[in-house]
Amino acid sequence: MVALVAVALQTVAYGVNVAVFETRVQTLDADDDVGLFTWASASVTFAAAFVAFVVAVQGRRVAARWGVLAVIFAFFSLDDAVRVHERLAVGLTNAFDLQDAYGRLFWAVVYAPLLLTAFSIVWKLVHRPGNPVHLVRGLPW
Repeated sequence: MVALVAVALQTVAYGVNVAVFETRVQTLDADDDVGLFTWASASVTFAAAFVAFVVAVQGRRVAARWGVLAVIFAFFSLDDAVRVHERLAVGLTNAFDLQDAYGRLFWAVVYAPLLLTAFSIVWKLVHRPGNPVHLVRGLPW
């Protein structure tokens, strides 16, 4: 539910920026990497990394999974904040004298394994026997 509200808020803010301000307000630009929405995304991702780290240091049976998840989420947060993948793509395309379009391929090389690993870990953690899946989903039943 929170994600839906966030998407609706971002859509309305971006629409107002386009319709009223003619995209002059950089903070409301959803496509800008230094705007309000990037900051919010980096903050929420860092909070997820922190929670995963706290669970990992409690020494539970699946602490290693939580630790890996914390590292991946922390990298995603750092990437949002300082644009690691964009800088890596520009550096690699310049180093190998490639067209800028190839930069997006480097993103996939970095992100696909991280996203698949994070998804796999979350899937396994949520579907463990005895796990209250309904709490993870945010449903009251």
